[in-house]
Amino acid sequence: MRNILRIFVGDLMKVKYNVIAWIMIMGLTVVPSLYAWFNIAASWDPYSNTGNLKVAVVNADRGYSGDLVPLHMNIGETVTAELRKNDRMDWVFVDKKTALDGVRSGTYYAAIVIPKRFSDDMMSFFTPHVKHSSILYYVNQKENAIAPKVTDSGASAVQREISRNFLSTILQVELDVMDGLERTVSRSSTKSMMQQLRKNLQKTEVGLDAAAGSVEAVGSLTGSLSDLLDVTAGFLKDSGKQVQKSWKAVRKAGSRGAGLASSLDTAVSGIGDMLTQMDQSYAAVDEEIGRALEEADTDLAAGENDLQAMSRDVGQITARYEAFLSDLKAVDRALPDRATASHRVIARMEGRIEASIAEQNALRQDLQDAASASAEARRSTAAWRTRLRGDVDSVRSTIGSMKTEYEKSWRREMKTLLRSMDRALNAADSTLGAFGKLAGTAAGLSSGTAGDLRSLHRLLASAGKELRSADAELKNLIREVRSVSASGSWKALSRIMDNDPRTIADFLSAPVDLQRISVYPVKNYGSAMAPFYTTLALWVGAVILVAIMKADMTEDRRIQFARLRPYQAYFGRLILFAIIAFLQATLVALGDLLFLEIQCIHPLLFLTACWITSLVYVIITYSLVLSFGDVGKAVCVILMVLQVAGSGGTFPVEMMPKAFRMTYPFLPFVHSMNAMRECVAGRYANDYWIYLGKLGLFVIPMLVIGLILRKPIIRLNRWMEHKLESTKVM
Repeated sequence: MRNILRIFVGDLMKVKYNVIAWIMIMGLTVVPSLYAWFNIAASWDPYSNTGNLKVAVVNADRGYSGDLVPLHMNIGETVTAELRKNDRMDWVFVDKKTALDGVRSGTYYAAIVIPKRFSDDMMSFFTPHVKHSSILYYVNQKENAIAPKVTDSGASAVQREISRNFLSTILQVELDVMDGLERTVSRSSTKSMMQQLRKNLQKTEVGLDAAAGSVEAVGSLTGSLSDLLDVTAGFLKDSGKQVQKSWKAVRKAGSRGAGLASSLDTAVSGIGDMLTQMDQSYAAVDEEIGRALEEADTDLAAGENDLQAMSRDVGQITARYEAFLSDLKAVDRALPDRATASHRVIARMEGRIEASIAEQNALRQDLQDAASASAEARRSTAAWRTRLRGDVDSVRSTIGSMKTEYEKSWRREMKTLLRSMDRALNAADSTLGAFGKLAGTAAGLSSGTAGDLRSLHRLLASAGKELRSADAELKNLIREVRSVSASGSWKALSRIMDNDPRTIADFLSAPVDLQRISVYPVKNYGSAMAPFYTTLALWVGAVILVAIMKADMTEDRRIQFARLRPYQAYFGRLILFAIIAFLQATLVALGDLLFLEIQCIHPLLFLTACWITSLVYVIITYSLVLSFGDVGKAVCVILMVLQVAGSGGTFPVEMMPKAFRMTYPFLPFVHSMNAMRECVAGRYANDYWIYLGKLGLFVIPMLVIGLILRKPIIRLNRWMEHKLESTKVM
């Protein structure tokens, strides 16, 4: 400890009578203060002097004239009038060419150009085609880094002023109209006018309701008619198809008419021939019966076979009669009128044929009985012969009667029937052909009419909906009119309109004000920048100090001390450096507080922060220079440059590149400035002492460098100094 004090006292004695040394010490003390004071004074309140920035203003706006309301608006003139009263910048009103030339030459920092259609575009929001209005802003960014930011702020203010004035003007026009309405409403006739309006609206509503009902009823009727015509058209189409089929069949039948008549005539003639043949057949049967019975007397089996054969023959003849009778009945059923002569003739024929069939069936049965009974009744052959011949005679008598009646009337009546059928076929042919054409035409007309009715139905349905909607809106309007009349809203409107329309418009155009509440307020920009410039000045003072004064003891001084230890030499010379650093910090702090009068809520703490900062900085620079010589001086300068850029003195660290954000916590400037800011603007909890504690941590690695790491590199450091001195330049 004694050697440390001896070194300090010896240093004082060396400069005690050296005037130049004292001048240098005074210079080392004052120069850092000047650095801080000039920078703080220069940035004391630069934004209060923005009125010296020249900004050109060009108004080419031709204005807007309204057709619906008597409104003339020239927003450009309004803006220029407001700017003439604004002293935030030096507004210069020129033409566009002069403005642009001035920006390029640097005469003006910026230019604001209001285009020709500015007011028209602003009012386009009342039209279907909205156009956004634009202000042209030209800025010269070459002249200064900060000026464009300031002029940007001015341009933004112009934009806000235009928006506010535009809204104010529009609202004032609307409020003037409402004011006129309020004066009209205030007249004594307003109440009766409202009552009459309500009555007229109610009458209109009733008429709309009735019209809607009528339209809906007609629409329903047209819908039903269209559905009916759809069904009719389908029926006529189907009927037409069936008629076409029937017509084709009738035509086919008609084409066969001549052949059919000829065939039927032949068939009718054949009936007579058939009756003659049947009469002859039964005459032969009569002879065969006699022969068979005589043969049965001698040969019973042969006679029995002959009788069975004749029974079968009679059955075949009977079957032909039955088939003929069936066809005749079918013709009878097909006749349209059963009371005609033709029907009566056919009925008589049916009766005769049925009687003949009955007699033939009786004959066949008797033949079968005779065949089966001949074996036992040989002696009754004469009786069987008489019985069978009686049956044959009865059949032949019936056939003869039929033949006679055929010749007299049947043949003539059948031919008459054939002629009637031919005429009916011809009539059906023409009738069905005409009806088929009529059905096709009617179906087409029905389809077209149904389509028209459906279109009309849709139109009426849409009209009904529109009328119902209008009726509902009118009912709402009636309720609103009644509500307004009953609630006294006119009086409320009158009270509102008693105010000045311009005052109301100004309020509505800017209904919200931004109330700025400062937390830890700082009254000027110089006071806000004082921590940064003061910290920088103290680092500059420490660097100048180690650059001018020798950090290491000379060999002549070392010889004067027996067994001088490195830490004694380190602290012995450090005391003088610390005292000068203390003087630097005191002068800077007092100048900030008393000369510049920066805002400082805690001046003593500010002074303490300057002292501790200066001491830490001088230990850092002293240790680096003592250990590394001239290389250490270069490191001190590099650290200063790095901290000026990355300590957040001018811009928030969050706005800086990532590399600076990473080194930010390890820079001494950061903690010094934060401690001083606590003094300038106000303290928060124990942040002041925390920042100073973090700053003090930088002393530990510097002591390690100055006391421990210095010894191994002394020879290297001395060798480097020898080489530099040998150049006679460095």
